[in-house]
Amino acid sequence: MKKIILLIGLFGAGALHAGDFDVPALSRDADFKRTLELNQREWRFTESFLNNGDPKQIAQAVLANSDGLIRAITPWLFQDLTRQNLPRAAIMIQAYLAQSLVTKHYPGVLLEDFLKGAAAKPAKYSPEALQQVEKLISTILSRPPFARMAELKLSADIFCGPFHDGPCGNALRDLIDFVNPRSYMAVISITPVWKEILSNPAYVQGSAHFALKIMSQIRERRRSQLHLFDDLTASFIAVGNSPSAAREYAFNLLGIYGSRGCSLAIMDGFPNKENLPVFVSLEIFTAALGLLDQQTLSTGSVYSYPSNVRALGPNGGPYHFWYSAFLAKYLTTKGYTPRSALLATHLLAKMYDFGATVYGREENRPYTDKFFNIYNIGIQKDIAYGNAGSLWATGTSQIIDVDKIMLKMFQAAQPMPPLTPQELEAGLKNTMTKYGWFNRVLAVDKGTALLYVEDRVKK
Repeated sequence: MKKIILLIGLFGAGALHAGDFDVPALSRDADFKRTLELNQREWRFTESFLNNGDPKQIAQAVLANSDGLIRAITPWLFQDLTRQNLPRAAIMIQAYLAQSLVTKHYPGVLLEDFLKGAAAKPAKYSPEALQQVEKLISTILSRPPFARMAELKLSADIFCGPFHDGPCGNALRDLIDFVNPRSYMAVISITPVWKEILSNPAYVQGSAHFALKIMSQIRERRRSQLHLFDDLTASFIAVGNSPSAAREYAFNLLGIYGSRGCSLAIMDGFPNKENLPVFVSLEIFTAALGLLDQQTLSTGSVYSYPSNVRALGPNGGPYHFWYSAFLAKYLTTKGYTPRSALLATHLLAKMYDFGATVYGREENRPYTDKFFNIYNIGIQKDIAYGNAGSLWATGTSQIIDVDKIMLKMFQAAQPMPPLTPQELEAGLKNTMTKYGWFNRVLAVDKGTALLYVEDRVKK
């Protein structure tokens, strides 16, 4: 068990090297180089507000300015960063993007000054800004839906069958209709929530207040007494919203964050001069989550997750938790039981990891790499945290131990059966064969939170 937990922890923490952010040292940093390589595709989408169309030049600009520009514009972030065990390249990129967003619309204005202005008074959106939102939403919805989602919708009852939950099929179909992903700036889903955030000026002041609070905590090396959701909710209350409205705003922002994950930076066309504080704030808090989690790691309950979620190896991408939490909450508001909401949300996440062809996913690797490889562990970890998010959002106040959820997956998983090269090749071309292999090698159904907490969730 200790070896498993250690492996999880190493996977979530990222590799780092000691030393300051001088350019020569950074250019040799494998973690930094790897981050730039993984973000090559994303950089192409940021060219308009970075005023540089070549992704290689953009990467070089981040590298060349790492010890100067970025340190100067984000001192709140870099004061203590070099001594933290963090994937520092990703943090630098997001900090750089936040300032670049401000510079595009307000040349010469520094990030923190911009946010102070946004947090000082309630915002108002002009008719022109709202028209721009309507046009953007129409453009997104004009893109064709994903064929695989339609196939999943038709097969919802089949996938729900092993769980013996009657409403699960309807819940999964409703969830697919709500998520409704379209190919735009990578992939955009939950479009109604995007429209709400882009059209409602109430998100501006509260999100700016939260970003400033995060910056202050890091500058003063002061650990928040709250966790992410409660901290964000408190900021919306602090600027005059009711507790119920504040919770709704916080859930929606975290839902958007969860739906985009590491593609949050691919937002060209979304921010305008009026809603810009919302997007800058999202970049700020996602850039800072790793640092804030590191500060709370020793407690076993890190900042990014609610206080009753425990793990020795926190996930480096808390968006899996928050997207599943948001979707499960949505289903309960539609009248589904917590169990049906958990099942449907789990199956949607499972189908994503099984069949997604998006950047960063290697569709055939679970069956062609060695058993218990780092890629498979990553899938199990993402789904385990997603199930924990669903469980939390559907109302449990008991401790949710993600390590125990993952241990159940590890115990139930089995290696691939002996196959000839011809049998493997044929199986990789057959969706149902691969699905059987997926269940065997990863065991995300048998070892998931659905079984671990079944006695806590009303049927």
